[in-house]
Amino acid sequence: MWKTYAVKTIYRTQTSGEAHSKSDGFSEKYDLIEERIVTFKAQSFDDAVKRAEKEAEEYSADPFVNPFGQDVKWRYIGECVAYEPFDSVAPGVEVFSNTYLIGRAVSNSELSDHQLGAKILDEDKLRLNFLDSEIAGFR
Repeated sequence: MWKTYAVKTIYRTQTSGEAHSKSDGFSEKYDLIEERIVTFKAQSFDDAVKRAEKEAEEYSADPFVNPFGQDVKWRYIGECVAYEPFDSVAPGVEVFSNTYLIGRAVSNSELSDHQLGAKILDEDKLRLNFLDSEIAGFR
């Protein structure tokens, strides 16, 4: 059955190369992070993730040059999370986007843990602690 899923993907934008000027605003201490949520029509969560990953690679494929003469490349960091929206949403829509700076020393793994949540052993079982028994049909 085809459904619409929303998938959050994360991108890291980095500069490289020698700057031809170092005027106000120049820094080599930070990367730019973008997190996006886009909707996809898919047959399952796994299918939605595959479609999102393909779209993420295409979205981040074009490098450019910044005002300081450096090459700028953005990359999908290879981590995403999908969910099925409660309300009906059209496929192919970017429903959220946010950008912010982080220090270059922050690894993609740390970034992923912060944005998508660190993996915890037996997390599915532990989430029972926060489940409404009545709504879930436990009695």
